[in-house]
Amino acid sequence: MDRSWIRVILWSQFKAGRSANSATHFINEAHGEGTVSYATTKRWFIKFRSGDETLQSEKSSGRPKAINEDELKQRIAIDPRITVRKLAKDLECSSGSVAKHLKSMGYVKKGEKWVQAT
Repeated sequence: MDRSWIRVILWSQFKAGRSANSATHFINEAHGEGTVSYATTKRWFIKFRSGDETLQSEKSSGRPKAINEDELKQRIAIDPRITVRKLAKDLECSSGSVAKHLKSMGYVKKGEKWVQAT
């Protein structure tokens, strides 16, 4: 089931005066176990109770999961002394992700420069 439909159902359950617990059980019985968690229902009910009845999900603050390796190579070619931290900031991902990608691409730090291992 599409998340936007779940939000509509949650809103209708909220408007019907159900508790978050009752709505969770009702939705999971009607649409299958695991359709919505109690935590999700409670979060949306708190939002509705505060007066915000928009059904749009908040924009995720998470960073993208994928790193563009071509862009990573290009940035290293432009500045071989660039730090992992700076790459992570520029590519909007974690420094751990950048380090893993650099390693998988065969890059190593020689002194202060990134070079491809031979």
